[in-house]
Amino acid sequence: MGRALLLLLVVVLLGTGWLAWLRPPAAVVPIDRSGGPLPDYTLSGLTLRQYGDTGELDRVLKATEVIHIADDGTRLTAPRVTLLARDGGAPWEISGATGRMDADGNTLTLPNDALITRSATPANRPLQLQTRKLSYRLDRGYAETDEAVTVTSDRDRITAVGLQAWLQTPGRIHFKSQVRGHYEP
Repeated sequence: MGRALLLLLVVVLLGTGWLAWLRPPAAVVPIDRSGGPLPDYTLSGLTLRQYGDTGELDRVLKATEVIHIADDGTRLTAPRVTLLARDGGAPWEISGATGRMDADGNTLTLPNDALITRSATPANRPLQLQTRKLSYRLDRGYAETDEAVTVTSDRDRITAVGLQAWLQTPGRIHFKSQVRGHYEP
């Protein structure tokens, strides 16, 4: 009986060791000295060119620094998206001091001092849109904010709270509330 008990104990120990060996290790998130997670990767001087269905350059995303942290997302320093116009018009530029890209790489959130600009063309006046926080969908050319917005074009100015902007052709802008305009002839 003593041998059977000893054999059973050895089998249980070997089985437990074998099961522990088969189980994948738990994901370990490296921690830096401040207690925050370390990045999975970092990039400096990013230029990402994205092409449309017809093979033409559609948009360019640039950032001076990109930091990706597994459970925290992708942070960008000085992000700038250039959305090229297919009709030969001036490109739209979307920029901010910092940004955050969602997991699927389609939504860029600019949490501080976002700016959208378009240079003048023979058909259009220059345009500049400023807001505190902006969310931009790269795949749709769609920008949105619920914050205060100021749009200037030459000497004209529109202020509002909240905005939806479709920047791809045909473009349009919808102001959500408290719209005020100042136009100079």
